[in-house]
Amino acid sequence: APTIKYAIYFLLLEIIDISYDRFLSERNGGKKHTLSVKKKISSNNSQ
Repeated sequence: APTIKYAIYFLLLEIIDISYDRFLSERNGGKKHTLSVKKKISSNNSQ
């Protein structure tokens, strides 16, 4: 039974993630923005 709960939980997280991505993309090209933020963070860490 716990495995089914986990499967549903991860599925819900995935759906939330996708819909949030779409929401951001509609607002201001969210995925590109997220990628640039990740690049900024990784470049800050490397210095």
